[in-house]
Amino acid sequence: MSVRRSLAWTYTGQGLNFLIAFGSSIVIAWLVTPREFGIFGMAAAVTSILNLFFALGLSSYIVREQQVTRALLRSAFTVNTLLTFLLSTLIFGGGVLAGTIFGSPDVGEFLRVFAFVPLISMFEFVPNALCNRDMRFQAVSLIAVLKNAVNYAAIIVLALLGFKHMSFAWAGVLSAIVSVVAYQFLVWRPDVWVPRFRGFRAILSFGLQMMSINGLSQLSGRAGEMVLGSWFGLAALGLYNRAANLTNQLYGNVYGVATAVIFSKMAQELRETGSFHDTFLRALRILLAVIWPMMLGLAVLSGPFIYHLYGEKWLEAALPLSLLMIASFVVLGVGMNWQVFVLREETRRQMVLEAIRSGAGFVLFCLGCLVSLPMAAAAKIGESLITYFIYRPHMDRLIGTSRGELDRVYGEALLLSAAAVLPALLLMIWEDWSPRAPLWMAAAAVALGILLWAMVLVVRRHVLLEEFQRLLAPLKARLARA
Repeated sequence: MSVRRSLAWTYTGQGLNFLIAFGSSIVIAWLVTPREFGIFGMAAAVTSILNLFFALGLSSYIVREQQVTRALLRSAFTVNTLLTFLLSTLIFGGGVLAGTIFGSPDVGEFLRVFAFVPLISMFEFVPNALCNRDMRFQAVSLIAVLKNAVNYAAIIVLALLGFKHMSFAWAGVLSAIVSVVAYQFLVWRPDVWVPRFRGFRAILSFGLQMMSINGLSQLSGRAGEMVLGSWFGLAALGLYNRAANLTNQLYGNVYGVATAVIFSKMAQELRETGSFHDTFLRALRILLAVIWPMMLGLAVLSGPFIYHLYGEKWLEAALPLSLLMIASFVVLGVGMNWQVFVLREETRRQMVLEAIRSGAGFVLFCLGCLVSLPMAAAAKIGESLITYFIYRPHMDRLIGTSRGELDRVYGEALLLSAAAVLPALLLMIWEDWSPRAPLWMAAAAVALGILLWAMVLVVRRHVLLEEFQRLLAPLKARLARA
């Protein structure tokens, strides 16, 4: 499948995922309390911290390798299975001891059920990795939409039935089963379930480096959330997680999934030509042109957004949401750094950079927690600035860009962002930054911002217009024949 079709399917799927997640989050916000959401947040933090010691990124290993044999898949599956069993055991054990460790039997109840999710999901590891390597993103996107829909539908139904915080745990189990069954229909490979221990050293070497890179980031974030929940209570953690989840939905649904397609394409180009310069720059221009305006716009309109859609009980999440959006905006200045370091086989260097970033970020977050919930969120901006300044010097060398080439991409994206956000900014200044600004006025500001953004796209003859035209070309041809 071509990159264009892959991205089209991926964004279609992620657009549906975003609508499902966003619409469901509004319903869920009216069904659960901040404390119940905080219980879910604390359990998710514990699970993520345990998971980071086992997340070896073996799917990326399969995507990157020149040749993928059955023997290699068996070895990778064996490593993944052993680590999954250990992870599930630790999660279940954490659930048994949660009353003593966290002072919350509710967190323990959640963990004891959620421990089954990794055991179920390990059977989609190989099919998912092969689909990503072969760029079968149509199928990957459809399964992701199905899994997401089942997850949120189950949460809502179970919450209505009175399961409270446990709605999230049982929904995770059900959606994992659905995803695994779908992948087995797509890629049936029971032959790789045979244990094989040859090649462990190469797999573990790659995996441990990836674990260090991704794990340090998650450890810093999740440990910080546990500190926040311990110091301010589960209700405060629920408010922070509401803001963080909204940020992650935008970041993951628009940026994260698109980069999965781009990573596969860059890996393919690197194998064939030895360079991915053009693909990287074109992708970065498109991503920043779309995501930066969305992030800054939501940062400006966070008050009305939270108040009108989630209700007044969640209003304290508005300022953290603004600050987290700004932090993500800064981080995207070195977007796709993970993919670039992996492809250039410089993961050892990235381990050092991540250790610096994560350590400094955790210290800043804890200092913010000493002051207030908004200051804890503001600490993420400090962490994002550190991320930018330690990664930026390496990007030109790894990508093969000339001096100033990336800066011109940033400047173009900033111009588009300014045009898109200006109407919303003027509205909030006029309303004295009141979260109760009329919803229709906020919607009108967004619409006007989109119009100004589109005008700048046309004036700049942005590459995004070319992509729109190419995607619409088949439809125009069919209409012309009709």
